[in-house]
Amino acid sequence: MTTRHPALLVLLVGLLGALLTSPGLARDLPSPGRVEVPVADQTDRARQAATAAGIDGVLKRLTGDPAVTETAAAAEMRDQADDYLQGFSYRRGEDGDSFLVARYDVRRLREALVAADIPIWPQRPPTVLAWVSMDDGDGPRILQSGDPGELGDQLAHAAADLGVRMLFPIMDLQDLAAISHADIAAGFVDPVIDASGRYGSDRLLAGQVVARGGAARVGWMLVDPEQATTRRWRVTGEAAGQLVDETLEPLLEQLRERFTYLPDLGARGRLTVRVVGIRDLAIHDRVTERLESLAGVAQVITLGVRGDAADFELSISVEPDQVRDSLNRDARLVATTDGYRWE
Repeated sequence: MTTRHPALLVLLVGLLGALLTSPGLARDLPSPGRVEVPVADQTDRARQAATAAGIDGVLKRLTGDPAVTETAAAAEMRDQADDYLQGFSYRRGEDGDSFLVARYDVRRLREALVAADIPIWPQRPPTVLAWVSMDDGDGPRILQSGDPGELGDQLAHAAADLGVRMLFPIMDLQDLAAISHADIAAGFVDPVIDASGRYGSDRLLAGQVVARGGAARVGWMLVDPEQATTRRWRVTGEAAGQLVDETLEPLLEQLRERFTYLPDLGARGRLTVRVVGIRDLAIHDRVTERLESLAGVAQVITLGVRGDAADFELSISVEPDQVRDSLNRDARLVATTDGYRWE
């Protein structure tokens, strides 16, 4: 094949390669403030009931905790649901059922949760890359993006309902060379970490599902790729839905423990700072302490770590330029083109 536009061809090939190696091929999270609730009709009474019910879905996405709906704060927000409603419409499903499509004020709901001392996800919730080896008697296979199977699809949907983006590998030649079914079945940590580097996920979930005679069992491990720490648990069930429930409960508990927080509502704003040169946990802690010591900084949250670079979110009560001036005067922090380097 020939082309009169070789530069265009190179660009298209590059874009295709970027897409194929990007976790963006996985299911995107729904807008946290958009919820669909089934309704019997379009009367005001039905809309008000659906509006109150819809808030529960938003609260679970913002906190990652299904139990949040049982709190007194959630009950109060349901009672005042119309105050948080930004707009609504109706949609008819393929089977003729009607749905209220409600859009809520996420900022105000986050503030209400924090005011009630209920921790919330950061603005960018955690992502989990799932390496799932299926052994159902027809030969093992690893669930992949675009074809995650019933279990993978249910896991991704259920995780999204709790504000977590679950990815699956694309299983191209690079993945196939980096990891095997045997690695996952044996619970080896290093191959999982090595194969996952290209996806940039916050946590790695890996396990082999063995399904026989209508029952299934799986031993999961949740890996922190930066610290190389692992937590393991086992689940059994007779259906994919049961496996999903028993998988997500401990998974979300561990994610909430690490990622949810109570932001400072009194802060004037937020400032994101990238620092490179963070080679271990001790340096990370020293950088965090240094950032917390700056005048006007009320709180420091680690948004993510990639290699030796970490992104920090600073809650500030002064103008951002004042904080930047303090950073630029710090002898241990050297300004770079996109942040600072710890020395």
